[in-house]
Amino acid sequence: IDVAAASQKPALLYDGIEQNNGLVLFGATQQYLLSADDSTAGLTQDTVRLGTIGYYLYDKDVRPVNMGTTVGFSNMGGKSFRFFEMADITIDGEPQVVEVSKTVSQLLPNLLTQIADSQEGSQLFFSNADPGRENEVWGFRYYTAGERRLQAAWHRWTLPGNVIYHCVMRDTY
Repeated sequence: IDVAAASQKPALLYDGIEQNNGLVLFGATQQYLLSADDSTAGLTQDTVRLGTIGYYLYDKDVRPVNMGTTVGFSNMGGKSFRFFEMADITIDGEPQVVEVSKTVSQLLPNLLTQIADSQEGSQLFFSNADPGRENEVWGFRYYTAGERRLQAAWHRWTLPGNVIYHCVMRDTY
């Protein structure tokens, strides 16, 4: 299938993540949704649709994550790290996007890097590369019931050594 992403800026695509209604694609300055016009016919050259759904900066070094019914992604838009959550993703309208890191923006390191995610445990862990803070892991825990976010909290762990790599396997960090 040959598809072009049209934009006034360069539209290099760096990452994608599957959602129920299509594939969310991330460029440096835009997000797109790749979907099919007719879900019963499948994805073909004749049914494919690619539409812009957002104009947020995207940090290509930190992969996006599936957070159940939403998608999380990071950007380095200013001089510090930001983490956004995108909900209600459709090709026909703008999604809802919330900066979930806003409440702790003054505390977070500038260079949060790797994400370790647990969709089952509803939590994310971020390692960082700030000089002198490489032993910190920042966590984001959320609780969603249906379409409503009932609780969300950030926490920080200080480890005895620097984080080189981290992951969550079978809901265990």
